[in-house]
Amino acid sequence: MLPGLHYTFLYLSIALFCVALPSFILAAALEPGYLSKKFDFVRLVAEFLHSDLDLINLCTYCELIKSETSLHC
Repeated sequence: MLPGLHYTFLYLSIALFCVALPSFILAAALEPGYLSKKFDFVRLVAEFLHSDLDLINLCTYCELIKSETSLHC
């Protein structure tokens, strides 16, 4: 094939490793973050029921408003 192609793969692999290793270390070392409660859950449920909104976006376990794509907060 091409004579210098293996050096290209070598340098590309080293560059990707230098990006992936710090990213992995930061992901493993930092806290994932937690959602904080901003509303009183009982009052929030009452407002949802009064406004005829769907309760599917409320997480009863965490007592928070969850996103539409999540199963749990």
